[in-house]
Amino acid sequence: MTWSEIRDFVYQAVAWAVAYTKVAKSSDVLLGVGIAAVVTGVALFFVEGRHPIERRAWRLTPAPGGIAFSWGGP
Repeated sequence: MTWSEIRDFVYQAVAWAVAYTKVAKSSDVLLGVGIAAVVTGVALFFVEGRHPIERRAWRLTPAPGGIAFSWGGP
């Protein structure tokens, strides 16, 4: 190997290392964004929960002259 070949190899290695650190930083950022999205989704899942089922039932209520039947929720 000549000195120019060694120098070119070193330059290529340095360029690869710089590119690798940029990729590593961007993957760290994307990993953080992904984890934040998962945590937010889980929190919203438990905070929102399920909406209560509307209860419907027959009701007897006093009315003028007798009793009134009604069907409905609370």
